[in-house]
Amino acid sequence: WTRDLTSRFDAVHLFDLVADPVVYRVLLLPDYLQLDVSVSPASEFRSTSPRFKLLFGEANEPNHRRPPPRDETLGWAVLFARHARVCIERKQWWQAEYAITNLRYYAMTLACLRLDLRAYYGKGFDQLPAEVRGAFDVALVRSLERGELIRALNAGIKALLRECEVADDDGRILERIREMTG
Repeated sequence: WTRDLTSRFDAVHLFDLVADPVVYRVLLLPDYLQLDVSVSPASEFRSTSPRFKLLFGEANEPNHRRPPPRDETLGWAVLFARHARVCIERKQWWQAEYAITNLRYYAMTLACLRLDLRAYYGKGFDQLPAEVRGAFDVALVRSLERGELIRALNAGIKALLRECEVADDDGRILERIREMTG
């Protein structure tokens, strides 16, 4: 398949994504068209979405993806907030930017979970209400200067605090997050 697609359509093989037992071969065609070809054992084959088009064979019942666990998502957000704080203190500006960006993504995922929107790969971010998205707009990193990184981190933590108050039963996580601002 790959040889045929690359020669006939000028496709470029980017990588294989393995989601056992399925393998997705990801190809890039001209004009930014992405083509994902999946291969799986017939006994495990399932349609993945209403837009899915089966070319041949039969599909089993869909295996609907569950949203990410809220506690785990919150945990990752907190770890990225902590990592950003440490990177700023160590003057690791690019790592700090990376951590702040991921903090924002995980906090936005918490907002999607709260509002019952699609929570994988940012698919619900654009459906978040404007007032929710606005809290995340200010958490964008605009430069790699210390003051800007601290400003963006504090904005990200503030947005995270709004999203995680309902997820923290005893308040200990919230207290730890608040300690990271400064």
